[in-house]
Amino acid sequence: MANLKVADGRPIASAAKEKGRTSSPTKELTMTDTAASALKKKIQSSESSIQKLKVHAEKKTCPKDLRYKVRVNIAPDEDLKSDISRIRGDAEQKLIGALTRYHYRRGESNKITLKKSNRDCTFPEKRRKKS
Repeated sequence: MANLKVADGRPIASAAKEKGRTSSPTKELTMTDTAASALKKKIQSSESSIQKLKVHAEKKTCPKDLRYKVRVNIAPDEDLKSDISRIRGDAEQKLIGALTRYHYRRGESNKITLKKSNRDCTFPEKRRKKS
């Protein structure tokens, strides 16, 4: 919260004291360069993760090993081995799909937040309530 500043560049605490308020003045905050750059880094991170997951999906590989150690009480035959490999492959592809959707949603959310903050910083008079 140390990076948050009021529209004229003063820290929140000093602006709040001058106005006689003890709580933080959330309506008068502007987004600092550090917050905008942090959002941009998050967006780039999401996009790079999506690209890596697309490569895994094309190669039919999984970024994480889903195997676990189990004791089998039955002797494995060819049908069991093929069924297990098919189930494992489906689970890996569904995991990749879920991770891709997560990163896509996270990236879109960060893009919307960045656009809103840029719009609010550009037109601060529109944010104030008319009395």
